[in-house]
Amino acid sequence: MNYIKRTYDRENDITEALRTMDLPNINMWKPSLRVSLISDDDEEKRENRQFELNYKAEFDEYMKQKRAFEENCYKSYAEIWARCNMAMKSKIESRKDYESEVYNKPVKLLEAIKKHALNYEENRYEMSIILNAVTAFVNCKQKEKEALQEYTKRFKLVR
Repeated sequence: MNYIKRTYDRENDITEALRTMDLPNINMWKPSLRVSLISDDDEEKRENRQFELNYKAEFDEYMKQKRAFEENCYKSYAEIWARCNMAMKSKIESRKDYESEVYNKPVKLLEAIKKHALNYEENRYEMSIILNAVTAFVNCKQKEKEALQEYTKRFKLVR
């Protein structure tokens, strides 16, 4: 988080999302166009024009903030992933939901890391570990549209 705060542009949104483990609702950042309630035509036109100019400026800022947040999500995922050791990467990549839920999503990646890092059962129940390993081995099969190399890599991780 400190590295992200020091090096990323517009880092507040992504660091807060990582801290709270919850992605913000980006649509809440979107500005809305106000309309004049003045009855005088000239004043109404002038105020509406001012509202349009303000809206345009706020919308441009919203788009910059949205783009920066999306870019920072990818960057922070890469940063977190780079700091994982090979064993943790293997555990996370072997998850069924890795491609659909975890990949390029930093909050989901942190949740997966936390789940695997805090799983103390691996050290306590030897028979459970063996049963889980055998079950994972037996249930391992090639997914639809999965390349043979990817399946082989996943199969070797399960063994």
